[in-house]
Amino acid sequence: MTDEQAEMMKRLDDFLFKPPIEGKPSRAQQIDELLAAVRAGKMGTRLLLWLAGVVAASTALWATISGGGGK
Repeated sequence: MTDEQAEMMKRLDDFLFKPPIEGKPSRAQQIDELLAAVRAGKMGTRLLLWLAGVVAASTALWATISGGGGK
């Protein structure tokens, strides 16, 4: 590894792992929190879609049982 490459790696490490302000989370921690929020959002969306399917199926079943199913 050349000196230039080593310096670039050191600057990248400093950028990601040293907090920009003392006492604040590092950029790597901020990225990790952002990705965790995205993953949680995906799970929330999946849950919402699943519940919407359950409601639609329940409504269709209720309409069929009660005789309002198009007859």
